[in-house]
Amino acid sequence: MDDRTVVSRTAKRSAARRPQSVPGPEAAKSAAAAAATKSDPDNWTVVPADERGDAIVAAMGLGGVDYMFFNSGSEIMFMQEAIAKANALGRPAPKLIMMTHEYPTLNAALGYAAVSGRMAATAVHVDVGTQHYGCAIHTARHSGLPVLITSGAPPVS
Repeated sequence: MDDRTVVSRTAKRSAARRPQSVPGPEAAKSAAAAAATKSDPDNWTVVPADERGDAIVAAMGLGGVDYMFFNSGSEIMFMQEAIAKANALGRPAPKLIMMTHEYPTLNAALGYAAVSGRMAATAVHVDVGTQHYGCAIHTARHSGLPVLITSGAPPVS
């Protein structure tokens, strides 16, 4: 195993946990996804990861994140590219839901988590974009719903 590989321990999940009205991403169920990953008897999954986005997306896909509510920005473009790459290669990845502002991005993820009982992820711009999460962070904190909140990294010189 080289340093460009993601290894994730996946929990066994019951198909009955997912409500019929909230479908998961089809890429995670495809035969190609099974061929693109290798599992050992202890439920460890190995997925090739050439870039950091591949590792993040693989971890989310294997960890049960079905959807990523996304407000695009130049510093998080790698997430879009990694999800597109994972889909093209048949690897597990969350489905990308494009949003127009940060505040409804987190609220949509909270709504999905409330209805489905499953974790959703968000990704927004760094700095002011993260501030635009605003009161939705308060709601997320007090709701106890499973949401992964991410943002880009600030430019450095």
